[in-house]
Amino acid sequence: MPSRLTPDSQPTLSTELIMPTRWASGGFQLSAGCCMIQPSTGNVVVVYDTKRRTWFLPRGRKDVGETLEQAAFREGYEESGFRPEPLPLLLPHRQPESPEHKQARKTDANPASVRHQLSTTEPVYITTIPVPPTGHRLGYEYTTFWYAAGLSIDAQRDEDTGMADEKTYIGKLISFEEALKVLGEPENYVVYFAYNQWLKTKELLENEDSPEGS
Repeated sequence: MPSRLTPDSQPTLSTELIMPTRWASGGFQLSAGCCMIQPSTGNVVVVYDTKRRTWFLPRGRKDVGETLEQAAFREGYEESGFRPEPLPLLLPHRQPESPEHKQARKTDANPASVRHQLSTTEPVYITTIPVPPTGHRLGYEYTTFWYAAGLSIDAQRDEDTGMADEKTYIGKLISFEEALKVLGEPENYVVYFAYNQWLKTKELLENEDSPEGS
C-alpha cells in the first residue's frame, strides 16, 4: 500500500540497511531527478503527463560524461519546462569537507556561519528500483540521485523542451500540500524531505541574519 504523506506526517525517511550488494556496469543504470522549489511562493514543480494521467517529478538517465547534478538539472528543464537554479540547503550528509572549503571557512570573518554548511552539490535523496529481466534483456537496478533546485521569482514555463516521447508532459507549480497528494511513493518522500530541509535552512538563515542572531 503506497504511503500517503501530509505536511504534518512524521515518516521514516530511509528504509532499512540492505545487505552488501554488487553490480557490474551492466547491472545498474544511473538516473538523476530534480525537486524544484520556488522560494518566493513555496510552491513545488510537479510534472503531469496528459496521456497517462500521472504525476511525477522530472528525472531521467544520466548521459555518458555528464555529472549526476548536470543530469538532474537537464532533466528538470526538459521534462517540466521550468529552468532550475541552485538552491543551497543545509543537508545532513556523510561527505567530508574538502581541504579548500575548510581553509576558506577558517579564514572567514564568521567561520561558524550556517552558510559554510550549505550545499548545492550533494543529492538530497537516493532511490533504487529493480527492473526485472525480459526475454532479451537482463534485469538491472535503476538508481536515481535526487537533487534540490530553486526557481526564480519570475520563472516562466518554456514550451516544447522535452524529447519526442515527452510532448505530453506539462510542468506545473503547485503547493507543497498538493504535491504530496498527487505524487506516489517514493517521490512524495523526496518532496517531503527536500521541502522540510528548505524550511529549516530558511529559518536558520533568517535567525542568523536577525539582530538577535548576529
